[in-house]
Amino acid sequence: MGLDDIREEIDQIDKKLRDLFLQRMELSHQVAETKKLTKADVYVPKREREILCVRTEGVKEDFLPECRAFFEQVMEISRAYQYSQMTEEHELLKGLPQNEGSIKICFSCPKESRQLSVFINAARLAGLQLEKAETEKQSDGMQCRLWLSGCFSADLSRAVVLQMLKENETAVFTFIS
Repeated sequence: MGLDDIREEIDQIDKKLRDLFLQRMELSHQVAETKKLTKADVYVPKREREILCVRTEGVKEDFLPECRAFFEQVMEISRAYQYSQMTEEHELLKGLPQNEGSIKICFSCPKESRQLSVFINAARLAGLQLEKAETEKQSDGMQCRLWLSGCFSADLSRAVVLQMLKENETAVFTFIS
């Protein structure tokens, strides 16, 4: 099989992935609506760990890290979307700029945690600008500080901050400008 044939096959798979992704996001919308009604948490770490075990079961060792990363990323996108459906007048978002502005958010990140990269990816997904990031090593992990700027009136931007505050109990933000 030549390179053009391989690329054509990849194109066909990507079209199927797109359609499946859109179906998954529609279901994610339904999950968000249900969680709003029941006041259930968006992020349930134990459930995500169980899902990752099932989704990566039987995957060839050569592709295991990539398969795990793929499903982690899909779940992160789904969580960001679900949070975006829950931002209206949320108590935790008081003090957040209503339009353009900057915030500093501080949080502790336990060892072996992916939260720093999850939060940076969520901010990027929302179109927020990462102005600066600092980490300070601690015995049990890291102390992290992120400076974010952009338009905080958009649901997805507000969702990023809500996600950080809900998924990390140490997270606090400060309005800068």
